[in-house]
Amino acid sequence: MENGGLSRSTLTSVGPVPGRNTLKLLPFGKSRRQKVLVGEGSGVVSCLEFRRGGFDTVFSKQISPNPIVSLVLDGDKFYISEGKSIRGMTKRGKEFQQISTNLSSTIRQLVVADGKTWVAGDVVYASYVDGKEKEYVKCEDSITGMVVKNDITFIGSVDNRIHAVVAGSISASFVVGGAITALEPYGDDGLIYGTEGGSVGYVRYDQCNLREVGRVDDTDGEAVSVLTCFDLTKDDKLDIIVGRDGGSVDVYAVEAGELRLMFHRNVEESIQSIQAGTVTTPGYDEIIMCTFSGQIISLTTEVLSNPEEGDKKGRDRATCDAEMKVKSMIAELESLNNKVSSYKAKLAKKSNSVTEGISFHQLQVNSNFVYSHSNSWYVLSIELPISIHSVLLQSNTSMSLVDFKNSTTQEGVVLSSINLNGPLQAVFRCTEPTKRLQIRIRSVEGAYGDLKATVVANVMPKIAKQISVPVKPLSIHHRVMTPIDVTVPLSTLDLQGTFSLNQVLEWVSYCLPNVPTSATPAEEDGFSTLYFENSFVQSVLVAKFQQGHVVFQSDSISTIAILREVISNLANKRNVNVNIQFTICPKTVSGFLSKLDKSLQHHSQNSQRRNIVDALREITNDSKDVSFLSIEHQTLLKSTSDGLNFESQDALFGVVYDLYVDVQKFKGIDARTAAKHHSLMQVLQNYDFDALLHFFDS
Repeated sequence: MENGGLSRSTLTSVGPVPGRNTLKLLPFGKSRRQKVLVGEGSGVVSCLEFRRGGFDTVFSKQISPNPIVSLVLDGDKFYISEGKSIRGMTKRGKEFQQISTNLSSTIRQLVVADGKTWVAGDVVYASYVDGKEKEYVKCEDSITGMVVKNDITFIGSVDNRIHAVVAGSISASFVVGGAITALEPYGDDGLIYGTEGGSVGYVRYDQCNLREVGRVDDTDGEAVSVLTCFDLTKDDKLDIIVGRDGGSVDVYAVEAGELRLMFHRNVEESIQSIQAGTVTTPGYDEIIMCTFSGQIISLTTEVLSNPEEGDKKGRDRATCDAEMKVKSMIAELESLNNKVSSYKAKLAKKSNSVTEGISFHQLQVNSNFVYSHSNSWYVLSIELPISIHSVLLQSNTSMSLVDFKNSTTQEGVVLSSINLNGPLQAVFRCTEPTKRLQIRIRSVEGAYGDLKATVVANVMPKIAKQISVPVKPLSIHHRVMTPIDVTVPLSTLDLQGTFSLNQVLEWVSYCLPNVPTSATPAEEDGFSTLYFENSFVQSVLVAKFQQGHVVFQSDSISTIAILREVISNLANKRNVNVNIQFTICPKTVSGFLSKLDKSLQHHSQNSQRRNIVDALREITNDSKDVSFLSIEHQTLLKSTSDGLNFESQDALFGVVYDLYVDVQKFKGIDARTAAKHHSLMQVLQNYDFDALLHFFDS
């Protein structure tokens, strides 16, 4: 299948769909087409039967007052979860069963088959047979996927693991390369998974023994939201179909243990559900997906650019389909207008005023704040079911846009204002219709607080909603699942007191991302251990804790200083007595700086080039005609305008300056002065490793 082998067609739109995997294709009945079942954020479940150019609504029913979070099939019946209970419905939308569970949180994952039910909440998994609990397992971290095969339940988690549960206990765990965001079955003995970092993997299992057969990483780091598999190529091998958070659809063939990309398309909205089958035209397979705004989109193997048989004007199939859709939409709009007029009349009698457009309570915001380890910045994704007018960013801590002139690569989005002094304040305005916005933001370790985004919808009258995401003190760190080599020189922060294990987890989670909600199993010394790495400078952090005792070890004194300050403040707020001791290893500073040596050499050369470039720009007055310069200077000026990374240099120099200040702080000296900062910057711009060590020692 070539890249252009699937033709796109928007079938219809429903209400916003915040739930994942809430679109399903019903099994074939008398028709040669499959009906589409979709659950909406308003609690409505609709069954639609499509045909070329239109569709029929089999039923559309308000099943729950809450958003549909999970929807699964069992033959021609379907089940939805509602809070902590489950409701079974016939293919006509009539309720025939209700199942209660003992979960303390909302059901996020659901499987029903042959009278058995498997459910998962935030961190708890349970199974039921004939309504009676059979298994109950608490996981360390949030559950994001569940597959049941051959009496084994496979659970995907944000702790980078696939857990195999047998007879009520975790019998095996398999580590993958990132936090799992999607998990689906593949064939008789396989699983496919997707991660927050964009990786897609294929795992085979024998009983509880799992091994990875193949994996492919996404170069852009676009998170996987949903997965399915289907033989699109008709070669008797299942292809892996991937829907991503940024709107990309990828189809991979599995060949000799490798995943080969066969198709890629972007639909510009986050994909919440993806399925494959025959929906619109008998004999043609297609990928059916649902986006956050409620668009149901088809990527079909039918060639829509071919001439339509029987059309006297000689038009292609896509044009004829569009004409039929327009006629259908006009009829539907007339019906809706009549309903709206009727509702307006009723409201006018009650309030004597009617508000046009979508209401505040109907406006749903889909947002993510994800760290890109490879780029050392955060990506804030904001999406509305309708067009965005503008977004106001505000933080109460030190943050910056990544290259603020190009902080978003989307066309039709402009940065209309920004405050370059103090906490981040910026306004993005959409000049073209767009429902989704991505903004790249760089944080500074040690500076923590909240980032708020006020999203204004492009409707009249204007309505807006505000979202808030926490920025943690050690925001550039990420958790690693394998033990870190601790042979490097480490400094230690030791805290002892009358605090509980839950308080310890609360403190660690406040300071660091990706901390599990419950303690990991204790080792022989009685401590639970977590490992972290700084994505920007590759420093390490080991956190060991138990009730009343926490030990942090790191090759970065700045990390130790941040932890000491933040945890001291948290303990004081709770009136918890904590005895704090720290041990600064003399070799920690030289060991840490040696890690930065190569990068500092590179950026020192960039700094010298920067001075030359500033002089050249002053000489040329930013004129396009630079023919009077030497070839060397013309090349230097052009290469700089094409992307010499001064932001990364400033961030690295800032890390070294903070390290110097923290080293002196542990000695009882306040080194945060303009004179010291200027002297250190001079050393870094004319970089020499021995000179830098001498500066720290002096």
